[in-house]
Amino acid sequence: MPPNRYNPLTTGMLWPKVRQKAADGTILFAVSGGSDSIAMLYLALPPQDEHNKVIIGYIHHGTGAHADEALDFVRDIAAKLNLQFCIERIDIPDSERKEKGFEASARLYRYQALEKIAMDNGCPLILTGHTEDDQAESMLLYLMRGAGIRGLIGARESRELLYRPLLNYSRQELQDFLEANQIPFLDDPSNTDITFTRNRIRNVLRPMLIEQFGEGAWKNIAQSTRFLSQAEEALRAQAEDIYSMVAGQSRPYWLFLDTAQLFGYLNELQVYVIRMAYDHVSEINENKYLPRKWLRKIYSFLHHRTPGAILELPNNIVLHQTSDGVIFDGCRNTPPVEWELPGTITLADGTILSAERRRSSEFSGINPTPGLVEWLDAERVGDRLTVRPWQPGDRMEPFGREGHKTKVKKLAHGSYQKRQGPIWIAEKDGEIIYIAGARIAHSYAIHSESQHAWRLTCSSWNSETRP
Repeated sequence: MPPNRYNPLTTGMLWPKVRQKAADGTILFAVSGGSDSIAMLYLALPPQDEHNKVIIGYIHHGTGAHADEALDFVRDIAAKLNLQFCIERIDIPDSERKEKGFEASARLYRYQALEKIAMDNGCPLILTGHTEDDQAESMLLYLMRGAGIRGLIGARESRELLYRPLLNYSRQELQDFLEANQIPFLDDPSNTDITFTRNRIRNVLRPMLIEQFGEGAWKNIAQSTRFLSQAEEALRAQAEDIYSMVAGQSRPYWLFLDTAQLFGYLNELQVYVIRMAYDHVSEINENKYLPRKWLRKIYSFLHHRTPGAILELPNNIVLHQTSDGVIFDGCRNTPPVEWELPGTITLADGTILSAERRRSSEFSGINPTPGLVEWLDAERVGDRLTVRPWQPGDRMEPFGREGHKTKVKKLAHGSYQKRQGPIWIAEKDGEIIYIAGARIAHSYAIHSESQHAWRLTCSSWNSETRP
């Protein structure tokens, strides 16, 4: 609910609510030195005997003299209030600035830096100074970009470690509070640089809207984000139900999406499910940011049904079109794993490979669980293999077909979408000798002169498929 505008803002008034959210943990305040974050600091400032429960975090963007000035300013405030102070410096690669723009890149790196400070200090909560004005600006910004409901709601009050306690307060209210209490803050000169879209909205569009339609119109835009947020929660809940139905054969970092079933729902719900699928297979990556242009590419890729087509995504995610849907593969570009025999390794998706040394005479010649349990000539194999994900073009000479190399994808139980996970292969000196859960190479099979064998087992993370 919006705050009671008749009650003046007072120092420490937000602390009880903030404290409740953090339980007994230390709280990280993200303070830049600007009016919003300084107001947040004083409005949520705890009593003196609880100052040890607060850390001020400053993120230095490497943007010149103002960043240095702000660093000194925030550090001095922390010292004055007897609060712990932490700083993280970020360096945004030029390639990311070009791809995402400075604002988006800086925001991503800033949150990562704040999360690092929080993790290093055991903080369960990070406070940021987003305001009602930020919500209105975001809504207009994303409207111009053709965003769906997810984009139009702006910043959520709470998300993972983040908590934004000022979303119901305007920037002017906060500045009035600071001036009334003679609390200094810094003006960031970059906020007046109208080469940035958000600054043009703030400094050009906002005054025009207020002049033509009144202050209430601007506040109503921010109010709309709160109404949309409620609708978004309902959509997200429905999307989670849909995701559970259409994301078949899901494993860590890998899943099959039944697009025929997915396309029966509203476009907005389809987009939510696509994001959920991407997040699932991106779990191995620290940076799961998915730019809107890639979301549009994925959506288009799914709707242009071309079995066999491949789309390479950020974070080494690969999409494969099949006759029945699309595979989201986050394992294909994981690094190779060295497998020392005898021994057991666990792969990125939870697949477990084990090797035991046996006498060849123990092998009866009948294999009731081909692929899941296989026997190889130990002398030929040696004591070390390299295990990696399947790559297009991989071929192997399967057992029983001497001299005939066949595509690994074909040998792995036929059509790719029927796999219960990604295809893993084991190789020796660059030669594929075992497709986990599927086949072995002809020249490494046990023969009449074999003395010892490696008994290989492939177990899924799902116990129902274990031998």
